[in-house]
Amino acid sequence: MKIAEKSARTIEDAVAACLAELGGVSAEDVEIEVLEEPGKGLFGLFGGRPARVRVSLPENREEAAPDKNDEDGGKPEKIKRWRKTAEDESVSPEEKAALYARQAEIARELLSRLLKAMSVEADIEVFCRENGAQIKIAGDDVGVLIGRRGETMDALQFLINLAVARQTDARSRVLLDVGGYRQRREETLINLAKRMADKVKRTNSRVTLEPMISRERRVIHMTLQNDWKLTTFSEGEEPNRRVVIAPKRGGARGE
Repeated sequence: MKIAEKSARTIEDAVAACLAELGGVSAEDVEIEVLEEPGKGLFGLFGGRPARVRVSLPENREEAAPDKNDEDGGKPEKIKRWRKTAEDESVSPEEKAALYARQAEIARELLSRLLKAMSVEADIEVFCRENGAQIKIAGDDVGVLIGRRGETMDALQFLINLAVARQTDARSRVLLDVGGYRQRREETLINLAKRMADKVKRTNSRVTLEPMISRERRVIHMTLQNDWKLTTFSEGEEPNRRVVIAPKRGGARGE
């Protein structure tokens, strides 16, 4: 058994660092133990003390893990089985819908218990989609679940998906939105992309945006992808990776 211990600002970051040390394995194929919660709260909802986790890779998982250079990019067998059973054309839409519905209910139960433990009163709505499930949380006290720029919400979504995947033995596709934050944030990013695009065209100079997570950078890229006068690309290292919008003089768009 291989074991890695890491500390980071959030549980998600600490787990990701451990997975990288263990060879880039998937979270579904390891045992994760939270040794210390970040700050004072559950799942790192309040700032302060960093999170510390221990991630263990059982021997049978080590043997099952494919070579990193194989055609599947080194993804563990469990991920391969999921792709064959839930994304393969031979699987009926009804079977996929049943799996997603089950995952959504598990996620709903986990969130209900979490909100109760935090004494947060909120409504939980579940919407099943073609490629997963969306859960919306609404209420007067849900701001604590969002965090700065949605960081707490993203960490909570990661942990919920991790727990659901372990209970269903399949990749979890639960998207969490708290207080409509994701929709508002996406609209803000789209408007930002359009404003900065106009500025680039007006000044004929590139513009570098503030650091963003991958999902938000993708919104900028997608918003401007059909503008033949511009090119977008990302530069820098996480967590300071930024989108650059520039006049089209060659170059490629990407993450």
